[in-house]
Amino acid sequence: MQKLILAAMLAVLSPVTALAQPVINAPFGEPVDEAMVEIDPRSVVEQYTGAFNARDVDRMESLMHPGIQIMEVSATGTDMVSEGYWAIVSHWLEHIEDADTPVLELTGWSQLDDYVTAIETSRRTGPDGTPDVQQRLTVYQVTGEGAIRRIWYYPPVEAE
Repeated sequence: MQKLILAAMLAVLSPVTALAQPVINAPFGEPVDEAMVEIDPRSVVEQYTGAFNARDVDRMESLMHPGIQIMEVSATGTDMVSEGYWAIVSHWLEHIEDADTPVLELTGWSQLDDYVTAIETSRRTGPDGTPDVQQRLTVYQVTGEGAIRRIWYYPPVEAE
């Protein structure tokens, strides 16, 4: 009985991840109605960043909304950088293995409804071998289906 209670507690406390294995109704072995499963936007963003760092373009694509929009925010306004996952995927297929492609780390999390913000630290090695570390605020909008719909990148600053 204690094992069943512990398993139930762990199931409740564990974050639900997008595109995970089907949830099974334990007593009856039937799939749970997926409409009842709540998507955790932060988990989706973490998976997306992990896929980027692993250079797994297929996994990144699976976490993108087909009409994904990537925008850069500056003091003068917001500019569309890329729209649609085909544009983003084709870019990454060409550049993901480049030596200067950074490794990302997200910290300073905040979430309001389907918007997730994080401080993105980008680490790469410059052409002369010196480390280049930058940080910027990044905002992600995640749909109820667990797909990243929009990303807003704020201006990067040099990090220590």
